[in-house]
Amino acid sequence: FGAGGVAGLQLAPLGQLTRLHASGIGLGSTHALKGSAGGALEHLELERNGLSELSGLASMRKLQELQLGWNELAAAALPALRGLAALATLRLEGNRLESLRGLPPLPRLQELHVAQNRLADLDGLAGGGGCGGGERGDGRGGAGSGRGRGERSG
Repeated sequence: FGAGGVAGLQLAPLGQLTRLHASGIGLGSTHALKGSAGGALEHLELERNGLSELSGLASMRKLQELQLGWNELAAAALPALRGLAALATLRLEGNRLESLRGLPPLPRLQELHVAQNRLADLDGLAGGGGCGGGERGDGRGGAGSGRGRGERSG
């Protein structure tokens, strides 16, 4: 990196990023992402950050893949995903989900990963919520749950 080190790097503005890998950095809240990085993001990884809420994500209209596994998310956080019309893959493994009832309609969703949660049923997927077509993750080893790659459902 030379004499300037990392501080001397010239980076594109956050608004131009199409991918952001921010897993395990202790982010704590998605509110900081509101507006600043949302414009062009297509892939966002926020696993293992201790997140319990998802404010600031609704403006990410181009987001196609969202990885939120191994946080502290409960069903009350799911309505914040409303407006993510381009979302095709949603990873929610290892959170505190007991229900998917708050999951808004996501018309392009093809993969939903919900393994290692506390789901009693999949009622949030009925009536147009959740998967818009294609694969449907069931959290119990069905399509999109990640089972078969060493993950256990629950």
